[in-house]
Amino acid sequence: MDYCSRRPHRVPLLSAENKKKQFHWARDCQHWTIEEWKNIAWFDESRFLLRHADGSQDLA
Repeated sequence: MDYCSRRPHRVPLLSAENKKKQFHWARDCQHWTIEEWKNIAWFDESRFLLRHADGSQDLA
C-alpha cells in the first residue's frame, strides 16, 4: 500500500474583525434562494483523488 505521511496545512486564524464581517455576511445571506447561492464562487473547496482497490479513481 502507498501510505504517505504529511503534516497538516497551516492556515491563518481569523481576526476578530474578519469574524465579525463573516457573521454579518452570513446573517445577510441566510434567506437567499438556491439560484442566488449558485452565483457564488466557492474558493475553499478541496479536491481529493480517491483510489480504489480495483484501480479505478474518483475525484471528490
